[in-house]
Amino acid sequence: MQELSRESHPVADCPSAGAAISPADLGGSADATLHTVDSEALFRGGRVLHIQHEGALYQLRLTKLGKLILTK
Repeated sequence: MQELSRESHPVADCPSAGAAISPADLGGSADATLHTVDSEALFRGGRVLHIQHEGALYQLRLTKLGKLILTK
């Protein structure tokens, strides 16, 4: 699964779905370790995940088409 936030990179710069992502693609060094979590493990059969980040609550939703939407 790709990183959830790529604020400094427009969507057009994101690698295509299913493509391998290197730490350099995410703005890190090639030596950095990329932490990967399968979305099925996150959602556990549901369609909404709440994420607490820096005092704010976010919602990660899985759409009918299998896309991810992150909202505050």
